[in-house]
Amino acid sequence: MRSNMPALPDFFSRLNPAKPPESQLTQTLVGAINNTIPVTLTIITMGRLAHGTLTYTRSGIAIQVVGTLTGSELLLHEFDKKGTVTGIHVGEWSKSGYVGSWRSPSLPGRSLPFDLTVMSQHDGLRDKLADLTGLYQYSYGNRHRFAQLHVEQINEKTLAIAALAVTDEPVQNQMVVSKTIIKLVGSQATLSINRVAIVALTFAFFNGGTSVSFSGPTSVSTSNRPPILSADMLLGHYIRTSTRPPRFSEDELSRML
Repeated sequence: MRSNMPALPDFFSRLNPAKPPESQLTQTLVGAINNTIPVTLTIITMGRLAHGTLTYTRSGIAIQVVGTLTGSELLLHEFDKKGTVTGIHVGEWSKSGYVGSWRSPSLPGRSLPFDLTVMSQHDGLRDKLADLTGLYQYSYGNRHRFAQLHVEQINEKTLAIAALAVTDEPVQNQMVVSKTIIKLVGSQATLSINRVAIVALTFAFFNGGTSVSFSGPTSVSTSNRPPILSADMLLGHYIRTSTRPPRFSEDELSRML
């Protein structure tokens, strides 16, 4: 059944494995949405990963944003504190500005233009990661697509991870990844999932969230297990909503609103 939710961008399927970036560009941009809503965007880009905060000037509230840079196209998701996507920005990014359109998942047929100008920028080394333990989530609201990642950092180079992803109602499908140990290299980790085909996913972590993408082509598995939903259900941008260590129990892999 056709979903009303925005489709995940196809650049996720085009990413190739790469060494985690060791440098980052930090920019502060000022401008407006629809020429009437003044905002300030502070954004950090590291390779294809982008994250930062968007502040609506009138309210003074800073909203966490996470996104992906593909060439000159930058996609950003706005999140509330529960991990719900409240806004989607898509536009052309450069070292002088960011111009495009904004829309809300709750109003998919409406979009507003935005135009932001870079006021300051500087290059630097990638921020050192703090402990990554916690719950990472994204959601498009009640009864819509959502996913959770449960992460425990065992040591500097090792993570334990479990995941749950659910598609939109009214035909909700579910994918669960039980507790798995994966290696952390710099700011990235790779998870291989054997579901009829062997799929590798890359987790690009930063302090406060992660972005999940395919890390390469799939290969056919010799497993005789029946087909299970594709790993693309886990693709997306996540924010960390809790720093509590996971229990990795079955009842924990349930939706948290």
